[in-house]
Amino acid sequence: MILRQNGKDIVRAEALPQDTTNWKLEEVSKPGVIPDMCEYDPKDVIRDWNLNFNTGNAVMNIAMTELGSGGDDIERLEKAVQYLQYEIDYLKRFRSNS
Repeated sequence: MILRQNGKDIVRAEALPQDTTNWKLEEVSKPGVIPDMCEYDPKDVIRDWNLNFNTGNAVMNIAMTELGSGGDDIERLEKAVQYLQYEIDYLKRFRSNS
């Protein structure tokens, strides 16, 4: 569930105004880039697997390519590789400092 007012989603608690009396909770369905035919929503897989920002974005870009969500498949796969490279670079730095 997510708080929404005038079509805008409020995600962070600090962004909430003091008066939310005329707000309502709305069920938020899959993002428009994920077809309804999918058994698993990539964001749920990312959360279930406890992926971080880099690995989660890599999975999302791969999923959007494989699910035919439109856009340039090569560009999406290149983004996935880029996020994986960010994570590899981070892990290498982390391990070298340990």
